[in-house]
Amino acid sequence: MTEDNTARLSAPEAIRYATMIVRDVLSSTTEEEDIANVREESLVNLSALLEAHIGERASTAFVEPPGSSAAGDLLQVLATLQTLFVEGNDDANEALANTSVLQHIGWDLYKQLVPLVAMGGEVATHSIALLERVMAVCSPKEMFIVLAEQLEAWDGSLPNASYVAQVLLTHFAKGAL
Repeated sequence: MTEDNTARLSAPEAIRYATMIVRDVLSSTTEEEDIANVREESLVNLSALLEAHIGERASTAFVEPPGSSAAGDLLQVLATLQTLFVEGNDDANEALANTSVLQHIGWDLYKQLVPLVAMGGEVATHSIALLERVMAVCSPKEMFIVLAEQLEAWDGSLPNASYVAQVLLTHFAKGAL
């Protein structure tokens, strides 16, 4: 599928497709420089895709009432990510490959998910489940640093920032994240 064709996919389809591409590239056993460049490019593309789909929908969902189409679209994206990275599937090789993808993009995904906890409801539930998975496969120390940086950067600009901080720090303290 070419880039032109991926533009026609729904957000969940585009995310599944990009994740599959990254899984295939990461599973390559060749260590040549060309392959390393392709790996880096595919990871950057997936991170950018996630940032675009999550960020665009989140910014709209924050200002629209609950149950709006933007909130529904955001839930679709989060549900897709949860299926890929949290719930997995029966194929052990695919689950391992998805874990490898998450290890590479976790830092970027974490930054996108933390503010979504402020939305509450299903969005927060999906976001927390994904954050827990990111913490399970990535460095907790690095994730804590990202959280601290985001808390400092919000400085009152995020609705419910104190709630988000409380929820996430509680998970850190319990070791759940």
